[in-house]
Amino acid sequence: AVSELIAGSEPAFVDMMKEKLDAWGVTGHALYNTTGLPNHYAAELGNLYPNAPVDEENKMTARGIATVADHLLDDYPEVLEVAKIEDKVFMEGSGDEIHMMTYNLMLPNQPYARAGVDGLKTGTTDASGASFTGTALQDDMRVITVVIGAEDNDGRFGETARLMDFAFGNFEKVQIASSGDAVATEEKLTIAKGKEETVGLIYNEDIFVVTPKTEEERVVATELTLNSELLNADGLIEAPIEKGTTVGNVALSIEGDDLGYLDGSQNEATVAVERTVEKANFLVLAWRWVANTAANGWNSVTDFVGGFFS
Repeated sequence: AVSELIAGSEPAFVDMMKEKLDAWGVTGHALYNTTGLPNHYAAELGNLYPNAPVDEENKMTARGIATVADHLLDDYPEVLEVAKIEDKVFMEGSGDEIHMMTYNLMLPNQPYARAGVDGLKTGTTDASGASFTGTALQDDMRVITVVIGAEDNDGRFGETARLMDFAFGNFEKVQIASSGDAVATEEKLTIAKGKEETVGLIYNEDIFVVTPKTEEERVVATELTLNSELLNADGLIEAPIEKGTTVGNVALSIEGDDLGYLDGSQNEATVAVERTVEKANFLVLAWRWVANTAANGWNSVTDFVGGFFS
């Protein structure tokens, strides 16, 4: 019903799902319907995706499912308020009243309870077995796990607990920069026509990464990308520019870290100039132009006059 409201039909919504997965870089998927049930159910209702095989069903990799879960939790964190409900009465007091219990048996009062678990979704079909996308929060670090093809609840919830224990036991969330901290000195920004020719950059926000636990000092690598809308024809930002003006983004990574998993770290942050840079006066700009041109050579008087008054 929701897919028909949004897209007009279930197949049209499936196309939207595929486009979204492509945008997220998810590969190795085959989608036919919005329910996740085998296609023969859709065929019986006349909603079968065009040319879809009746004996097939949706397929995704564990990494793909984890990516979807990651985006869901980032964009709609309120979903956890629903996912952690353990029992609920629907249509209470009506002739259609129904009492439903959670299928997530890792929630606090359930048989496979594990501390910190607050979601996310079970799934079971003949082809995929007992599957579970779980999530837990511990020490301010959230972990997403995916188990596909288990034989029973012991398998899907037991293996999920082992994955969570491994993640929390071997990785940690660490703060590598605070809002207002200076970005590495090699990332100083060149300013055109300013009283000063360079200015330092500062982070606009606290930066956290997930990394293997270690006693060694971590080396953080940075890569600056400037906001193209602020650049002049020479690819530079011109003075005057006010302190705190956001000028771009810095991608951060810890050298040597290759987690091999989906990395939920905040690996990009906006950056701003650390101080105001006023525009240099006419004589300073003229002298700089003459010095630079003399160093690089000029071809004619036209070059000299044109550059001097630019």
